[in-house]
Amino acid sequence: MNQPRRRPPQMTLSFMLMLNVVFCGILGAVYWASQVPAIRDEVSMMFGGRAGPSDSGRTTHMIFLIFTYSAPLLLAGVLSTIMAVWRMLERRR
Repeated sequence: MNQPRRRPPQMTLSFMLMLNVVFCGILGAVYWASQVPAIRDEVSMMFGGRAGPSDSGRTTHMIFLIFTYSAPLLLAGVLSTIMAVWRMLERRR
């Protein structure tokens, strides 16, 4: 009847830093989305506003699409590299 007590889950510093990097990447995508006129107009109309003047903003739209499609892959590569370097430095100690 006496069950062993479980330790509460703990967050390590490396996990918190990784979450910070992931959320910064997501917020960077949201910022880029806010700069794309087509997306800004869609969001404005969704919340009951009106679309702004119709400027094409095709270059900004293309940059946003490239960022959106490549960001997860780049983020995974950067995090993997950081963790590999971190493990290598930990082994040397």
